[in-house]
Amino acid sequence: MSSSNHRSGRGHRCPESAWTRIRAVASLGMVFGLGAVGTMAYWVDNATMTTGAFSVANIDLQVNDTKSYTTWTLGGTGLMPGDTRAATLPVQNKGGVDFTYTATLNASGEAVLAPFITVTAYAGGNVASNKCNGGSAIAGASKTLTVGTAQAFISTPRTLTTSSTTETLCFEAQVSNAITKSASNKAVRVILQFTAVG
Repeated sequence: MSSSNHRSGRGHRCPESAWTRIRAVASLGMVFGLGAVGTMAYWVDNATMTTGAFSVANIDLQVNDTKSYTTWTLGGTGLMPGDTRAATLPVQNKGGVDFTYTATLNASGEAVLAPFITVTAYAGGNVASNKCNGGSAIAGASKTLTVGTAQAFISTPRTLTTSSTTETLCFEAQVSNAITKSASNKAVRVILQFTAVG
């Protein structure tokens, strides 16, 4: 009887021990679950910041205070072989950023006359006796006219460093001494196209 009770008691304590272990594990699981929820609550937050405004600068290249200068005084009538005509032209930075600029040379009118006229650009200087005086010749900026074909003229970029800066250029056109009679009573117009890059 006593051995039976002993076995019975031993059998009764095992389930209780197992239940205790199971309950302990379940409790531990609950603790981890609560810990995770609490941690999430502490790590979530929000804040908002608005920056200042952004705006884009403006490049504004003008010649003689305009975008399209159609009354430029470089020209002449009744010219003879070897004659020259000159005129200055202010190139201006009217925008809010520094830029560099280049220019192409073109012509319109009678193609037979164009090959007998050469245009040269000078940095600075003024006009005296129908020639550019006191300026520095711009490298590569001396070309014979062609009608309808734009040529690289001021090809090395020139810099206008600050807003409202002006560079005065002088342009001189010369009629070739080799001009032929077929070009008499003909006319051409010089077209300069300036391009600015910021």
